[in-house]
Amino acid sequence: MNHQLVIRIFRPVPGALVAVLVALLVSCGFQASNTIARSDLGPVSRSDLDEFILALDEPSRSPSQGEDPAVWRRGLLEKLLIEKALIGEIEASQVEVDPAWMDQVRGEALIRAFEDQFIEPEIVIDEEELRNYYDSHPEEFGHPEQIRLRHIFKRLPRGASASEKARVRAEMEEMLGRIREGAHFGDLARQYSDSETAPLNGLIGRLSRGALDPSLEDIVWGLDEGDVSEVVPTPVGFHIFFLEDRLDVYHMEFKEARGRLLRKMQAEERERALRDSMADLLAESGAEYHPERIDSTDPDEVLFELGDSVVTVATLQAYAGRVPFYQLRKVPPAEWLDTACRNRLFVWKAEQLELGQSTGFKESLEAVVRRSRLVEAYASKMREKVDRLEADGVIEQHWDQHYLRFQSPKLYHLHLVLKAFEDLEKNYDAFEMLEAARAEILSGKRRFSDVAEAISDDFSAISGGDVGWVRLDSFGQWSGPRANSAVRALQPGEISEPVLVEYYDESRLRYRREGYILVKVEEIRDPEIRPYEEVRVPVREAYAKQHQQELEQALIQEILDSIDAEIFEEQL
Repeated sequence: MNHQLVIRIFRPVPGALVAVLVALLVSCGFQASNTIARSDLGPVSRSDLDEFILALDEPSRSPSQGEDPAVWRRGLLEKLLIEKALIGEIEASQVEVDPAWMDQVRGEALIRAFEDQFIEPEIVIDEEELRNYYDSHPEEFGHPEQIRLRHIFKRLPRGASASEKARVRAEMEEMLGRIREGAHFGDLARQYSDSETAPLNGLIGRLSRGALDPSLEDIVWGLDEGDVSEVVPTPVGFHIFFLEDRLDVYHMEFKEARGRLLRKMQAEERERALRDSMADLLAESGAEYHPERIDSTDPDEVLFELGDSVVTVATLQAYAGRVPFYQLRKVPPAEWLDTACRNRLFVWKAEQLELGQSTGFKESLEAVVRRSRLVEAYASKMREKVDRLEADGVIEQHWDQHYLRFQSPKLYHLHLVLKAFEDLEKNYDAFEMLEAARAEILSGKRRFSDVAEAISDDFSAISGGDVGWVRLDSFGQWSGPRANSAVRALQPGEISEPVLVEYYDESRLRYRREGYILVKVEEIRDPEIRPYEEVRVPVREAYAKQHQQELEQALIQEILDSIDAEIFEEQL
């Protein structure tokens, strides 16, 4: 649930600056002595509200476009009153802050303090650097002439005889005739093609020169827009190509590219600074760091050790076990380990430098703790409100009306083998390697798990390619639409053809192709209707989200009533 309605993002503002700014507000007609609200907790003056506003993030310090300033100020006054009420309850409860949570918050604050002092100053990109990069990497800011290509592919059996080749070619010639008589190319591709592109109506995608095997390059690029090729033989089968359209050369001007380029170069410079700092601190601290042991099967194997801070294989396995499929591939174990150990080094160095002793650090830490406690206090009140609704049967009634939304998702137990393009001479080598491996698996010569352990570039190789139970939407976020469609078509026990893995690179505004995968579906678990007792937590969350505005308005009024708050509209 979004609790931003009542919780401000606090940025400590020096007291002298607040005094100056409030004085300016007063000089502009705001009388700081005027009382604009009262409650059991005391009066609220106009200057109290002005100080509250000045402590907000900059974008929140003024009304949004088209918003009535009076309505905006009243809303902030309500937030101020609610914050006072929550702070009063927190202080009255005398609940101690959890020491473990406090250690975590302090550690995160020390990391930020270290980075602010030693990393951020290193990230300086001037205009000349931007321009030089732009001029020397034209391929990143547009694209050369490209074609949008579809194909139909019929595979030859391995070791096919001359008669088998003739039979497959005859099938393709017959299909070509149907296309020229008006049959829809995409429909035929979807029905008959042996390629992983079949579910996409044969779409290969946008290609630049050099993307295809040289034996196909001249044939395809020689087609006019809308043309269909003859039947094209290759060592593994026959193709029919359809050149859907051509895209002219496009080049992004520097002014248009500047923002994206600046973000990219800042990210790269930041990564370099983090990497260099980690290397320096490893040497300075004497910490043990063994990323090469990441594949160890011994859970007690130490990967990092610095004083009492220890990371073992078991720590890494715990991370991999709790993170969803897509997130695990977005931040794989090796990357997580690197970040976790770097953060421990930053905390160590920050402690050495006594960064946590500065007044600014203490104020910032107090603000974080205060904000977190306010968020939790408000969330606790909202939970109590939903508890009352649940006791009245409202939440279960919501489940009765929408129970299909809360059924268990369809899950696939998958094994996979990934062959990345990196370090291969030709991208097609990955396809051929997996195609040969698939043939050996299907013939019984090798087990899927053995192939995964031997050649897979995915970190699941250590477990024989087993990625566990996966939702297809999560799998598709990583693998792209082709692989997702291929897996959806498989039955338990079946193995896909080699399928292209691709994802959309927003920084380059194009799909990036990472490699090919084989996927084996072990089991499929169909959705099931779950009883209310099993899903009451997500049902409560869904109800609260759907009715968020009315719940928050009611809760705000309840809190204001609890302190007998009164707002003097005429003084605002």
